[in-house]
Amino acid sequence: MIILSDKKSLLPTIKENFLILLIILITANASTVSTDNFLLLVLIIAFLSFVYKGYSLDPIIIYVLIVWIIINCFAYLINETPFRWYTFFGFSSKMIYPYLLLKLIGPNFPFKLERIIYILTLISLPFFFLEVSLPGFFNNLSPYLNFFTQEEQQHANGWYIFIFMHSGWSEYRNCGFMWEPGAFAFMILLGMTIRFMKYGRIKIDKYIIIYILALLTTISTMGYLALFIIIMAFAIQKKKLLLLPLLLPLLIPIFIEILKLDFLLPKIATYFDQLDVMYTPDNTTYLKVNRFSYMLLAINQSLTWPFGFGIVQNKDVLKEYSSDVLGVSTLANILIYWGWLGITVFFYAISKFYSKIQFQKNNILLGSSIIALTIAFFSNPLEKSPILFILIFYPFVYRRLKLKMPTIYNRPLANASE
Repeated sequence: MIILSDKKSLLPTIKENFLILLIILITANASTVSTDNFLLLVLIIAFLSFVYKGYSLDPIIIYVLIVWIIINCFAYLINETPFRWYTFFGFSSKMIYPYLLLKLIGPNFPFKLERIIYILTLISLPFFFLEVSLPGFFNNLSPYLNFFTQEEQQHANGWYIFIFMHSGWSEYRNCGFMWEPGAFAFMILLGMTIRFMKYGRIKIDKYIIIYILALLTTISTMGYLALFIIIMAFAIQKKKLLLLPLLLPLLIPIFIEILKLDFLLPKIATYFDQLDVMYTPDNTTYLKVNRFSYMLLAINQSLTWPFGFGIVQNKDVLKEYSSDVLGVSTLANILIYWGWLGITVFFYAISKFYSKIQFQKNNILLGSSIIALTIAFFSNPLEKSPILFILIFYPFVYRRLKLKMPTIYNRPLANASE
């Protein structure tokens, strides 16, 4: 049994914050820290630290790797398409190093992560308002600040400095510390829901106001839909739904006007109108489709082979389209890679993750947080992100986790068996 307290030495705190920042940077697709060589270095150092600390492997990582190997073996046998060993080992390593980092950081990972997300979110706001006020100036900074930026963004006058992304593709939208506004909205929602779990209820304070303000600046369809779910949960929690009949004449016209915004109903309608549209991005050989098309394709593939394809190319897709078909959706990719078992474990793990860190049981909060994060995962490509695997591993690694709230600092601390 380990008991964490607020009286910790400075060195472990610096180490844990550094590891969390590293996880965020990798999730943000920072060009320097997202290369295969750098991730291999992270894996080696994390493994050596894991061994040095005398930690033992948890059953979950062993089970996941065994299932992953079985999925790929059977998919290879039924598809008879070339097996890409480099891709297989690369994907496998992206499951292993998040597990090792989670063990090194410890059971207070979610709360430490939220603290850093909040600080970075707060920093993004003045940058964003300056960006909107001085777009030409920000574009002119690109030659001096684009050394950590992906090549495509460099050509569009984008730049990235770890704490802020100036995107050449998303004018007047706040990318924060992520590669694009939707990904930033995902991190905001994750931070917001973790903080709600710490409160034990949906509570509006200065931290949540900053999160909401930043979320609004992303102009993210997914972010706004998830925020609507949280607002409805807040109304239910406050038992204000009885007032809705009185407020409907005022709220309906406002709600309709909000839905008419280009990035809400018109954007969603465009996705449905373009379900059959495929295109080949520049300098690639694969076909790309929108999120809804990709989800439908994933469901169709899972109906013919419900056990997942791993990294193996589906011969039926290759036969029909003569190339791979890709899209942006974590949920779709989980279904393609892991099958129905994977998507089931995903939802179970996310619900258990929130249950584990919830200081006070609140089913309304739990349900709304799961729905909000599901919307975020549907809309973002995070299937290889360390954040995804840490959220999944967390409730299994710290299955005996119990939270207690210190009276002085008013923040959760974790008691857990290693």
